[in-house]
Amino acid sequence: MIKINKARKINKFLPSQESEVWSLIPKELITKLTAKQLSLVAAAINQSYLNGKAAAGAEVVDSGEKCGAVFVNGLGKIIDWEKTETGARAWIQ
Repeated sequence: MIKINKARKINKFLPSQESEVWSLIPKELITKLTAKQLSLVAAAINQSYLNGKAAAGAEVVDSGEKCGAVFVNGLGKIIDWEKTETGARAWIQ
């Protein structure tokens, strides 16, 4: 666990990213790699996520417990949504 803590200090991910990124690294690699090598693997995973997010052309602009909105670049529009008793409903602005 000391090795992981050292690797985490090197990367300094946002709290929302950190647990997801580290959960994707197989335990076999954690035991075999150094802290520096683990930080490089984690950075690659995070960059891959960011590249995919950018390629999707969409961004969450508001996310709440009962409603939210996503901006879709290709449409140039915002899709709003809200939870309902039976699921959710959405509309385009």
